[in-house]
Amino acid sequence: MTQNPFFLIPIGQDDYDLGDYQDLQTVIDNFSRDGLNSFDRESQAAAGGFNTASVIDSLWANPEFCQAGETPLSCEVRVMQPSIALIMFGTNDVFYLDEASFDLFLRSIVVETIRDGICRS
Repeated sequence: MTQNPFFLIPIGQDDYDLGDYQDLQTVIDNFSRDGLNSFDRESQAAAGGFNTASVIDSLWANPEFCQAGETPLSCEVRVMQPSIALIMFGTNDVFYLDEASFDLFLRSIVVETIRDGICRS
């Protein structure tokens, strides 16, 4: 669902109106700096059909951007060096994973992001 031209991409392309929420401009500016725009780029960890299992499986890493042995998630972390992560899964997991598998893979993603120093102060 995040690989959608209407999800955050208009913000990265300066096609938005904050209306009464002009204070949010500082947030947009913070995540659109140093040539790394977090809003309009194609993330290696957010691709059509990905579920919680595929994002941590090196089989699904794009060799055009990712190094040998990297998972889509580890590739994205290396390239973007994020300080925070928005983790959104579930839609594609419903069809392929049972609850226990979803729990295992989602926890693995969270553990990896914490291990990589994302979301730490």
